[in-house]
Amino acid sequence: MNIIVINASSATNGHTDVAVKTYLKVFKNKANIKHYDLRNLNYSGCIDCKSCYKTGECIFKDDITELYHDYDIADIVIVATPIYFLSVSSQLKAVIDRTQAIWSSKYKLNKSIIDKNKKRFAVFIATAGSDLASNANLGARAVINMYFKAINAKYTDEIIIYNTDNLALNKNNTEQLNLVNKSEQMFKIISKIM
Repeated sequence: MNIIVINASSATNGHTDVAVKTYLKVFKNKANIKHYDLRNLNYSGCIDCKSCYKTGECIFKDDITELYHDYDIADIVIVATPIYFLSVSSQLKAVIDRTQAIWSSKYKLNKSIIDKNKKRFAVFIATAGSDLASNANLGARAVINMYFKAINAKYTDEIIIYNTDNLALNKNNTEQLNLVNKSEQMFKIISKIM
């Protein structure tokens, strides 16, 4: 099982970081896991040059280039982000915009650079400082939904932790225990399908 993790947290060991690490505990030694911690990568956002309309590839050759290949081989894509102003972080949005090359390869050139028939599952993990309940992720959910469609991944699970401004993540925290339970459920579901 191949898992790619795209972590859009700017803070090392912040709430999003801890949530990802907790979720992945169940998959340890059961899958090949590749991490993309966006805070450590060098990449550019899409500049709408439309070069990918002709080639199916992005003109930028940077730390995101390898991600196109990893989308193709992934069985599970886990995307984690803090919620900023009801949406994903700017670092993640830049990565999402770069999937325009995948979209172009599929719909402009009819030669997809990723296997459109491969079963891929997608998990969205988000942390929100406020306690606005479901309103805190409306924009993020719409963006993530389109992103998962672009990479041909089924939006399978969503975990949103609210009120992190007032939440201390530690081993006994209910939210962390819920993450472990959710990841165990996800592992069982995917293991049966694969």
